[in-house]
Amino acid sequence: PPRSTRKESSAASDVYKRQALGWDGVRDAQSQWQLAGRDLQLTKLRELLAGLPIHWPASAQSLRQKLDQLQPGGVLESVSVSGQGRTPTAFSARFVELDINPHEKIPGVRGLSGWLAGDTQQGVVMLQSPLLALDLPRLFHAPLSVQAQGPLRWQRHEQETRIDLGWPEAQN
Repeated sequence: PPRSTRKESSAASDVYKRQALGWDGVRDAQSQWQLAGRDLQLTKLRELLAGLPIHWPASAQSLRQKLDQLQPGGVLESVSVSGQGRTPTAFSARFVELDINPHEKIPGVRGLSGWLAGDTQQGVVMLQSPLLALDLPRLFHAPLSVQAQGPLRWQRHEQETRIDLGWPEAQN
């Protein structure tokens, strides 16, 4: 094969060899499943997904468009999502230097590092970002630069979500 094909295959194999999928073999509302990965370069993963020669279902088209708009980058050192049937029930991730472009109501971010874990009702994010840039174009003309360290917890009760900032540290 041509040299460029080998490079693409190498990038694809780098993404694929760091993935794991667990499924109990049953396909119904009680099916248990888990998806896990490590050392995922989000830019490479996004490019790989965009280049796949498949017809995406309508439900995935909006996700693909959002990825094109947000242009996520950085590394997911580890990520795990488990669920039952079609419903995710638990997740965790460790991320380094995440980048997201601002789009509509979604703020942009550069240099976001830390970890998160939770389920459908509650969770925690621990920020460990010594050089974090927040791009809030609806509020400020230029990105804010801060150091962000500390926890952020959330909990859902019926129709409301409670967010507890704990003792985060931020310096500008």
